[in-house]
Amino acid sequence: MSKYINLRLSKSSVDFESNEPLNIQVKFDDDGVVIDVWDGDDCIESAWGTYSELRINNPIKRKRRK
Repeated sequence: MSKYINLRLSKSSVDFESNEPLNIQVKFDDDGVVIDVWDGDDCIESAWGTYSELRINNPIKRKRRK
């Protein structure tokens, strides 16, 4: 079964005059998945989904210390 997070990058977000590449960062944290698109130091688009929304088990289960 496939799971998707859609991220739409609008043309107005991108500086087509720049020669710098866009960077895509995918982060898995305790709550879900975050996808960010970076243009230099600026996050220009972002999308996210929780594990429950994606109907998958949390792959980052941390054991609590006693």
